[in-house]
Amino acid sequence: MRQLIEEKSRCEDLIRTALRRDRPHFEAIVKSVEKQGLAEDQAGSFYFTKGGSPDPLRKCEQSFDRRGLGEFCRNNTLVHAYRRGGILIVKVVMCEMGHAGTYAVMYSSKELTEKEVQDQLVPCAVERLDPHWWAVIEWY
Repeated sequence: MRQLIEEKSRCEDLIRTALRRDRPHFEAIVKSVEKQGLAEDQAGSFYFTKGGSPDPLRKCEQSFDRRGLGEFCRNNTLVHAYRRGGILIVKVVMCEMGHAGTYAVMYSSKELTEKEVQDQLVPCAVERLDPHWWAVIEWY
């Protein structure tokens, strides 16, 4: 149990400090997603090798169970993106812990309120990092 709590704390720290550590990397991820040309009401999942360049993104069409997803995310950065209401949302998965949550940094092309983010990602916990970026934990 202690190991799980320590890993959860590490993941929370990762998403809270991601932009301070390497904002250009996360902005490059958003630019790579924009190149995908997602249409209104279209979503996509993409990935690149963890620690590598996000350009080009590869389309992720695999379906995972929770354990398989965790293993995939140890070696790859998984990116979920969608466009709705003219707003591009990009979630960069930093840690996948199954029932303990998916820890991600989320970008929104429009400034959203905390309630707007929570309404889209129920159930979740969010923390604003700046006007367009959020630290997000989603449970499923």
